[in-house]
Amino acid sequence: MDTETLIPLVGIVIVAALLVKAGFERLRLPPLIGYIFIGFCLRAADTHWGLLPDDAESVFGFFAKLGVITLLFTVGLKSHPGKLVRRLKSAGLVWLGNVIMSGLIGFWAASFLGFDFIPCLIAGVALTATSVGIPSAIWERTGAIETDDGQFFVEVAEMDDVSGILLLTILFGLLPVLRDGVGESAGLAWMTLRTVGWVLLKLTLFGAACFLFARYAETPVVRFFSRSETKTDAVISCTSLAILIAGLADLLGFSVAIGAFFAGLAFSRNREVVENQTPYNTLCDLFVPFFFIGIGLSVPPSTLDQALIPGLLLLVAAVTGKLLGTLPVAAVIRGMGMGGAITLGVSLIPRAEISMIIMERAHRIGDWAVPGELFSAMVVVVLSTCLITPPLLVWLIRRYAK
Repeated sequence: MDTETLIPLVGIVIVAALLVKAGFERLRLPPLIGYIFIGFCLRAADTHWGLLPDDAESVFGFFAKLGVITLLFTVGLKSHPGKLVRRLKSAGLVWLGNVIMSGLIGFWAASFLGFDFIPCLIAGVALTATSVGIPSAIWERTGAIETDDGQFFVEVAEMDDVSGILLLTILFGLLPVLRDGVGESAGLAWMTLRTVGWVLLKLTLFGAACFLFARYAETPVVRFFSRSETKTDAVISCTSLAILIAGLADLLGFSVAIGAFFAGLAFSRNREVVENQTPYNTLCDLFVPFFFIGIGLSVPPSTLDQALIPGLLLLVAAVTGKLLGTLPVAAVIRGMGMGGAITLGVSLIPRAEISMIIMERAHRIGDWAVPGELFSAMVVVVLSTCLITPPLLVWLIRRYAK
């Protein structure tokens, strides 16, 4: 296919994404399932008929990066630092339990499948994160989001996402050390500690810069945009700053995901300027699908049959990790009762945005980080958890939420 046909193809993909969004929302299913399917169909068509031009990968990759930025900017907007600290006191034990169990069981499952240490580590980290958006929509639709159980779920799920982002930063800083090794275990331990310290120092300095911006510049900037521009222009200006911060984070050796998250934190005190505004929602509707379409594009059709069994085992690990990590603490220490604890555990099962950001970035590094079979298996996990959880969660919320 000639390069000139790429622009019409992008237009067709955007229209298809909008139709998928409308159809899946009517079915009360997460649209990301359809987005991944669009990407997979494009990959299959390219494999058989050479549909995509040579530069299609870079074009779709660019749009996918903008999708990651809007996703993580939104997560940051909803994660006010002060609220996160307060949530740590009330939801910290449940968060810690489900993150540790999910990571350990995910690592064990990948190891059982025969993957090397680094892919197992990445899979374990990816399985710690929960999709906030999918279960939150179900809690809202059932009218239970404002209940004590609903608010507690939001606290735990948002902390899951934040810890997943921080683990992503540390993990990708460690990958070169883990890949190269240094011969002796003592030397490897020292290199690991030094690398983690350096990554945390850079992250602290970057976070401090964002904090100073939020403390002294964010309110005047937002006020200036709000007074001197239309609502649409103010949203575009704030989003442009988020893209700039994400780009700076990428240059510093982090990722655009980390930068976008910190940008969201910086604007979280005045998030009403951006969040839930029609112009910003339009940008999200345009760019976010491309991230999941890119996930589908990254799945070779030839790997599907090889990924099904690993995907099912990782699915069992994904479900088991959240339930075992949540039920004892929530039922006994939190006093939610077994029904409420099961409802909370099931709410934490869906994996989507953060999990696939981790897997996609590692997959781009090379097969030594995430081989194609493991990547495809994690796509199976994402699709399965997003399909299975909604109907079960609706029944549990109506029966047990209080």
